[in-house]
Amino acid sequence: MTTGLINEIVLTILMAGGTLLGALAFKKPIYKILWIVGFGIPTLACVWLSVISYQEAPTAAGIVREVNVATDYAYFKADPDELKKAKGPFQLWAVGRGNIYSVYIWISPASAHMNVRTPAYYSIQHQISSVEIINDGSHITGTALPLGDYIIQFRAKNGEWYESLRLFLADGMVHQAVKVTDVNAHELHDVDISQ
Repeated sequence: MTTGLINEIVLTILMAGGTLLGALAFKKPIYKILWIVGFGIPTLACVWLSVISYQEAPTAAGIVREVNVATDYAYFKADPDELKKAKGPFQLWAVGRGNIYSVYIWISPASAHMNVRTPAYYSIQHQISSVEIINDGSHITGTALPLGDYIIQFRAKNGEWYESLRLFLADGMVHQAVKVTDVNAHELHDVDISQ
């Protein structure tokens, strides 16, 4: 039983007791009955409804997950012209899907599994922090990455999301795969971009 539900039950007992004490103030039985019907039953109904609504209320963790779900997002992709050269590191472009505000970005190798206790998490030593807006469309970032698998974490005023970026060689050509998910692991964007 949660503390909030216990508080609701105690409140019910106190309100019902107060209603009964109020009924004792009257000498005629009809007034006592009217007092209980007029105040006691509505009090119990209100408390019953508050207990039901408390049980159905979302938890704080659920609210945080809902608030942090991104509807507008951005992702990185390698410059297609540089991919054709098949020689890295490859310049990254930020692609905005809507307007993103006050963005904080951290790039780490996928092998670090976003674990801050893993030295690999800090191996790239590259974070992009900005109070600027990432507008809808493509923008050059000034960041370049060699072939490899990366996790890019985005935190912004309007949400949080993750990108899996894979730059790899296949058939003598460099390819990239981009997958973007929100904090609840719902896919926002998935594309295999060849040269």
